[in-house]
Amino acid sequence: AISPLRTITLTFFANFVMLVTGFSICMNSSWRLTLLALSILMPVVHISKTFSAWASRQNATQYTYVADAQGAAVQGLTNIRTVRAFGGRDIEVERYERQMTKAQRLRLQTAWMQGFSGLLSSLVEFGASFMILYYGGHLALGHSFEVGSIISFTYLWNRLSSAVRNLTDNINQPIRAASAGQRVFEILDLQPDIPEEIGDSLPSDVAEIGVEFQGVRFTYQRRPDIRILQGLDLTVAPGKTTALCGKSGCGKSTVTKLLMRFYDPISGTVLVNGRALKDLHVLNFRAMMGIVSQDTQLFNATVADNITYGMRESTYTMEDIHRAARSANADEFIRALPEGYRTMCGESGHDFSGGQKQRISIARALVRRPRLLLLDEATSALDAENEALVQEALDKMMAEVRGACTILVIAHRLSTIKTADRIVVLHEGEKVEEGTHDELLKIKDGRYATMIARQLHGGKDVEAEEKQGGTDEGSTSSGAAPLDFSKLDASDVMNMTKDQRQRLKEEFRNL
Repeated sequence: AISPLRTITLTFFANFVMLVTGFSICMNSSWRLTLLALSILMPVVHISKTFSAWASRQNATQYTYVADAQGAAVQGLTNIRTVRAFGGRDIEVERYERQMTKAQRLRLQTAWMQGFSGLLSSLVEFGASFMILYYGGHLALGHSFEVGSIISFTYLWNRLSSAVRNLTDNINQPIRAASAGQRVFEILDLQPDIPEEIGDSLPSDVAEIGVEFQGVRFTYQRRPDIRILQGLDLTVAPGKTTALCGKSGCGKSTVTKLLMRFYDPISGTVLVNGRALKDLHVLNFRAMMGIVSQDTQLFNATVADNITYGMRESTYTMEDIHRAARSANADEFIRALPEGYRTMCGESGHDFSGGQKQRISIARALVRRPRLLLLDEATSALDAENEALVQEALDKMMAEVRGACTILVIAHRLSTIKTADRIVVLHEGEKVEEGTHDELLKIKDGRYATMIARQLHGGKDVEAEEKQGGTDEGSTSSGAAPLDFSKLDASDVMNMTKDQRQRLKEEFRNL
C-alpha cells in the first residue's frame, strides 16, 4: 500500500510539472491571452489561501472541543461507579454532548465556507475561460489569431487551471494536518522545567543518603497565594528513621515531592549528602529511592512487572520478587491468584483491593533495595482490616531496612512514628517541634503531646466522658474506658483541653 504522504508528494510533483509545462505552452501560443487569464486566475489563489488560513484556525478549535469531549468521556468511564452511585450519568452525558455540539457547529461552518469558496473559485475560473474566448475571438476577427489556436489554448488553460487548483489542495492538506496535530506538537515541544538527564550522579556504591532542607520556601503554581513551606529547616540523618507529623495541609507530603524533585523550592536549598539536589542527576537519584505513597498506581501488566516497575530485567531475579513480596505480606495472596505472579492486574489495578495494592507497592519499594525510603501515609486510605495488614508489612519492612537505609516516614499512627530516631512536628509549613518520642511528650502543651492525647482517646470528647462518669475536673473516672494505643490517628488532632492533658499525664504514668 502507498502511504498518504507518498501519494501527496507524487500528486504535488505531477501537478507542478503540469503547471510549468502548460504555462510554457500557453505563453508560446499567445502571451496576451496567458497574461489576461492569469490576471483573472490570481483571485482563485488568494481565495484558496484565505480559506485555508481560516479553516486551519477552525480545525484547531474544533479538535480542542473534540479532545475536551473525549476527556469528559474518559473521566466518566474511569469513575463509572461513582457516576452511577451519585446519579451523575445525565450530567456526564450532557458534558460530553456540549463539547461535541460545539465541534459539530464548527464542522458545519467549515463545510459551508468550503462550499462557498469552491463556488467562488469556479465562477472566477469560468470568468477566465469566458474572457479567453471573448478576447481570443476579437483577435481572430482582426486576423491576429486563428480560431483553432483559440480552442487549443482554451483546452490547455483549463488543464492549467486544474493543475493550479490541485496544487493548492496539495499545499493545504499538510496545513490541515498540522492544525489537527497542533496540540500534539505543542506537548512534544514542551521542555521540562526540571531537567532529569543532566547533573552529577551519586556513586553507585554509596552506602547511606542524608538529606537536609535549609530555609526552604515553597508554593504551588496554581495556589501562589498559599505558602506551603515557610523557611523549613529539616535534617534527615543518614541511616536513621525520621518521622514527619502534623495536621493535614501542613506540608508533610510536599517535603517528599521536593525530595523527589517533582518541584524546586522558591527559595532555600535541598541538600543530598551535602550536595545541592538541583545539581544531581535526577534519574540516578530516584533509582536509589523506594516510595510507598497513599495512592498506589498499578499498570495493566503482570503482578511481577508491577513489583519491578522501572527496573531492568538484568537487575533482579524472580527470587528477589518473591522475597520482597514475602516481606510485604503479599506473597500469600499473590500465589492464590489464578496465574500467581503472572496474573494481569488490569487497568489501574481494579481487580485488587486497596490493601492488596498497597502491599504490592511495599514490595515494589523493597525489591529496589533503596538507600532512601519514603513512606507517605501508606495506610491513610484503608479500612481497619487492610490497615492492620499493611501496617504489619510496613513494620516488617522498616525493621528489615533499619540502619541499612535512610527512612523518611509520614504517618498518623503512633505505633509507626514513636520508634523513629527523630520526630519532626510541622505546623503551617514550619518546624515547631523536634526530638524523640519521649522528649516530645515532655514538652508542656506541645503539639505532639496534643496529637497523642487525641489519638489515645480516639477523637472523643474527654470532658463529656468525665461528666457522664460523675468525676470532678482534673480527675479520672475509675470506670472510664482505658486508652487504646492501637487506634492512633493524628488526623484528628486539635487543641487539647486541660482535662485531656491531665488524663494523658495519668495514663503515661501508668505505662
